[in-house]
Amino acid sequence: MQEETKQKLKQEGLKYAENLTTESVECVFNLLDIIIKDSENKIDDMFLGVLEPLKTILLQYVDKIDGVQN
Repeated sequence: MQEETKQKLKQEGLKYAENLTTESVECVFNLLDIIIKDSENKIDDMFLGVLEPLKTILLQYVDKIDGVQN
């Protein structure tokens, strides 16, 4: 296989890896939000304030997986 073809395939795979990772991060944070809001323990409610900023930071790193920042 030619090196150019390998690089094209790699770049294509990285785009899918980035998309899947983005969806996974979104899902995990949605699940955490539901769990925290529905729990009877009110102490864990303090984490609600950090979920969104933390998700934003993680998604910035995820955006760099394919080497192209959107």
